[in-house]
Amino acid sequence: MSAYTDDQERDIRVGRLVKDWARSGLLSEEQRDRILPELKVDLRRTNLFLRGTLFLFTLLIVQSTIGLVMIAVGTTGDEGIATVLLVIGSAANFWVANVLVRRFHLYRFGVEEAMAVASVIFAVAAAVFAVIAVQGSSFSGDAPWLSALCVGAAMSLALFLHFGFVYAAIVAMVFAACVPFLPGDNDTVHRVLSAAVLAAVFVMARREREEHGREFPGDNYAIIEAAAWIGIYLVINLPLSSWLSQWDAGTPFYWGTYAATWLLPIAGLWIAVRDRHRLLLD
Repeated sequence: MSAYTDDQERDIRVGRLVKDWARSGLLSEEQRDRILPELKVDLRRTNLFLRGTLFLFTLLIVQSTIGLVMIAVGTTGDEGIATVLLVIGSAANFWVANVLVRRFHLYRFGVEEAMAVASVIFAVAAAVFAVIAVQGSSFSGDAPWLSALCVGAAMSLALFLHFGFVYAAIVAMVFAACVPFLPGDNDTVHRVLSAAVLAAVFVMARREREEHGREFPGDNYAIIEAAAWIGIYLVINLPLSSWLSQWDAGTPFYWGTYAATWLLPIAGLWIAVRDRHRLLLD
């Protein structure tokens, strides 16, 4: 269940459009003043600068608090205790973020966002420590990375579904696309599977955008759709994403991706123009 209602999300977006239309001269000040009260929502918001400041300070405080607790408890060398504390910290932060929204009606205020993001960070760290505790060894091998990526993808997706943070959905997509690069050494398989994951996200986001149109939540899925298309191009463009993995020049896969780097922008342009998808066109 989402922390915000669809009506609240739509009123916020329409309110932004009304202000933009008024600044552009499409609406007079009298028309703007008559429309905006009808779109008023019981949510506390702030400007972008204060939102970023509150986010950074809250995240710093939360991270410092959990670090202090772990030092006080004495988790050095005991991954099991560290895992338990991090799981508790993750759950507590997610709960507090939800309380801030439900009780204090915060919307993109920075504080609740930092708490929610901290819950993801702590969950990822807990997954890593849990694997290390089970293995009884240090941070080595693919297992810690794999657990971190899977938990990070799941938790980030949860933030998007519950709080509507679009950047969380993009982070979840990135985590999921990185999972295929861990097992094995075949770069072709890695990139094909990663591109397949991104293509699946693109198709799902596109379907949701077409269903809802330009209104909420179609606007959110439009951003995810464009981000997935960029991800596909990044994975297919071998020189541009050489930091992801090593690849062999002159192979059929190499020349296939070379052709794809020319075909993907053409296909994307055609889709964007046909659908009037401004973000994908950009």
